[in-house]
Formats: sequence, C-alpha cells, structure tokens
Amino acid sequence: MARNPKALPHLLAGLAADSDPDVRQAVARHPNTPPSSLEALCADDQPDVRAALVQNPAAPLALLAKLAADDHWKVRQAVAAHPFAPAELLTALAQDPDRDVRQAVADNPGVPEAALGPLFSGWFAGLGAGMSLLELYQKAKNLEPDLPTALLGKLAGGNEWARRLAARHPSTPAEFLRRLAADEDWRVRQAVAENRGAGTDLLLQLVADADADVRKAVARHPALPELGLSILSLDENLEVRSLVAAHPQAPQDALHLLAGDDDEGVRGAARANPGLDSQVLELYRRAAALDAGLPTEFLTTLSRRSAYARALAAQNPATPPERLAELAQDAEWRVRQGAALNPALGAESLRRLVQDSDRDVRQAVAGHPEASGEVLAHLLRDPDENVRLLALRHPNLDAQTLAQYTARLLVGASRSRHTLNRAVALSHPELPLLELAKVRHRTASWTVRLALAKNPSAPRQALEELAQDGNRWVREAAEKGLRTKDEG
Repeated sequence: MARNPKALPHLLAGLAADSDPDVRQAVARHPNTPPSSLEALCADDQPDVRAALVQNPAAPLALLAKLAADDHWKVRQAVAAHPFAPAELLTALAQDPDRDVRQAVADNPGVPEAALGPLFSGWFAGLGAGMSLLELYQKAKNLEPDLPTALLGKLAGGNEWARRLAARHPSTPAEFLRRLAADEDWRVRQAVAENRGAGTDLLLQLVADADADVRKAVARHPALPELGLSILSLDENLEVRSLVAAHPQAPQDALHLLAGDDDEGVRGAARANPGLDSQVLELYRRAAALDAGLPTEFLTTLSRRSAYARALAAQNPATPPERLAELAQDAEWRVRQGAALNPALGAESLRRLVQDSDRDVRQAVAGHPEASGEVLAHLLRDPDENVRLLALRHPNLDAQTLAQYTARLLVGASRSRHTLNRAVALSHPELPLLELAKVRHRTASWTVRLALAKNPSAPRQALEELAQDGNRWVREAAEKGLRTKDEG
C-alpha cells in the first residue's frame, strides 16, 4: 500500500506510524506523504527510514539540511549522494568524519570546488596544473585522454584522493601504476585494478591482494589472463568466485571447479557460462542424480574438491572404496553423511560412524541397508530419538537385541517419575520379574497399582496385597489375577 503511486496522503500519514520499518521506508520515499509525516519520520529510530527520506522527490531542502546533521553515517551519506544537494551542504559534508560520507560527496555529479578543497587537504595549491581543482578532478574522473603525463605523475604522489585519480586513469605511466598497486590504501589498489590500461603483471599481482574489494575489481577486468581467473576461482570470497564463474574468458579448469562450488549461486553461474564444456555439465547432472555409471576419474576429482563436490562423490556407489573410506572421515559433516548414505560403504567405516558427532550422520548410518546388528545395537543407545527409531525399524535388527532393548525401555519406564510411564511399564508382561518385585505396592497413584494388578507376571504376594486395596478397580484386577494363578 505504501508503495502504491496512487496512495492518498491521509493513508500514508497513517502508515508512517506502522510498526514495520520497511513500511515506514516506503512511506518516507513516497511523494504523496504529507510534510508533517516526513518531519516526524526524521526522528525515526531506524537510520534506513531516515535515509529513505532523502530519496523522496518532494522532500524540501530544509529537510535535507536537517538530515545532513544526522547522527548516523548512512543518513549523511544519502544526503551527500543526493543529485540536488545544495553546494553548502556538500561542502560541509566533505569534512565529515566518516570516510564513506566524504566518498559520496566526491562521487556527487554536482560536487562544487569548495567541497573538493577539504578532500584534497590543500594538496592542490601550488601544483601548477593550469586549471582549477574542479576541472582537474572532473577530467581525471571522466578518464579524459588529454591530461598530461606529468600531471598524472603528480597526482600519483598526492594524497589518497589524488592517488586514486591517477590509479584509475589509463594514461598513467606503468612505473606509477606499479607503485600505486602496492599503496597502503586499499581504495587506491582497487583503482589500479579498475584501470583498463593496467598490464597483466599488475593484475596478476593484485589477484593475491588482502582486500576482497580489490580482488573483485581484478575479477571484473576484461584483460585478466586465464591464470589470474584460475587463481581467483579458489578465492575464499563468494563474490569473487561468482565473478569468475560468470566471466566470459574463464578457463575450463576454473569453470569445472566452480560448477561444483559450495555456493548454489556460484554453481549456477558457472553452469550457465557458455564457455563451460557441455560434457562437464552433463557429468555434474549425472553426479547429482547419483548415477553409478560415472567414470571413476571424475568421482575421484570430485572427492578432492569442495564440500558439495565431495558429498556428491561420497554418495555415489561407483566411488573407489579407498576414496569412499577417506570421505567417511571428512571434516565436513555433509560429506560424512553422504558416505553413510552410500550402500557401498564398508562395514569398518559404518562402525566408526556410529560415534559421529553429527546426528544427521548417525541417522544415515541407522538407515544404511548393510548396518549390522552390532551397529544397530549401538545406535539403540543413541541420545537422539530419531536415530533410535530408525535403528529400531531396521530389518537387520535381530530378535535378541530387540528383546534386550525392549526390556531396557520397560525398566526405565517403570522407574520413571511420570505416573503414566510407570503404569504402562508395570502392565507389560515382559517387564522383568525382579523389577515387578521392587515396586512399592502402596504407591499413591491408583493407576500404577491397577497396572501392576493387571500384569499377568505380577508376584502372588503383590496381588494378595493389592486385593486389599482401597480402590475397587485395583481390588477386582488383583482378585482376577489370583484366580488365574490358582486355575493355572
């Protein structure tokens, strides 16, 4: 409703007090929101709501001035990025303590020269550029080719803002770019990675940069050689791998690897890349379908890659036994679970997995078609109920183990603090006689006494006592039990 372009002012005024911040953000952006509601939203406790006010085309300049002094950097950044922000606001925000706010000022298409002065910290004075700071900034930012090489060299030796301009400009000499590629500021190194004139040696240097944003910029570079793309396909950062997966020049080894990436989005991008060999795509499809006819060399390759790929190999019956045994001891639980689901997993590996720290792995063992009676007996003592239930239903569970388990359950229930549990256990004919003899017959609960009286295995002495019970149903059950014993 708050996003509907035809929403009326009185409806928006009501929604301005909505409990959900997403609704209030939509109201803050809506041009039909009354001025009084916009003013009230300036005091909203959510910075995203206050920042959304800046995007409202009907927001008055007085409101922008108020938001420019907001306590949260995100709100001030929104003002700094506003295309119609007054020059005096941008000049003031150019001295903001937050780096991202100052960056928004620098990126603003209407940035005035007075705002650039604080950013460059007086460095421009005495440069002898033959043009104003604003003109130089715009020429360098727009990558205009007529900037003199000497001037770009001076920019490369300036403050951070100047170095970034030089680092991004394609006419900056290689000697300066090499120095800037090792700059202490990651934003300068990122600008080198974005430079279309950067050589392959610099790009290969930056693929190992400590900052993920720099590596992302390298991954986007159209001239990055295949070696760099192969290196970045192993990157720990998800966005970097996504960029490589979608890169039109990504080599086969990188696409093959990323088609089995742990992240679904990365896998999807690699598999959608036209450069991926169709045969590899088909192999992955068959692996996901647990096709036992897959070549063993492909399964062996999968077993050495991502957790997702290892899990595929772990579940496939055609995976070589020695690799399968290794996968059953993998550090990743999903891989061990895959091995436990594999009908070809060896008995020794199954015995080890009954003590696995992960419940899902033990559940897979409990459902394994080759689980032995020894394994199932161990799982019947598992702390997880679902594991015990799966083991209890297994066709390989022998009668003796089942009887021992039933007896153990009955004994535990007969000693329970819960009345119903005790009553059910005491009425069961398979409850051991020793446990029946231990029962205190004068228990406060008549339901427990009735259960004992109905148990065909109840000792005569217990029945004789219960035949004198104060509860009629208990007496009748005990008397019936005594008659049965006499007739027998």
